[in-house]
Amino acid sequence: SFELRKDGEFVKFGTPDDGVLDPKKGAMLRLKRKGSVITAAVSEDAGKTCNELKSLDIEMGKKLHAGVVAVNTSKADFTAEFEKYS
Repeated sequence: SFELRKDGEFVKFGTPDDGVLDPKKGAMLRLKRKGSVITAAVSEDAGKTCNELKSLDIEMGKKLHAGVVAVNTSKADFTAEFEKYS
């Protein structure tokens, strides 16, 4: 479920149109900033093929503090792993 928020408010809720990930595979989320536009993509094959997601055009300063959150909404156990930040 890929969601976008601006000033704490939802801009886009996650939908099945964003793609379905195999729960047995890992997934890579790529976030890029170019000027005032943040773009996102997800990949299950280490970036060889990417599903581009909706972008967000937002005013922001030159310095930006960003975060990534993994949320589990199922009853099954889930452990998020974050690696390869740049």
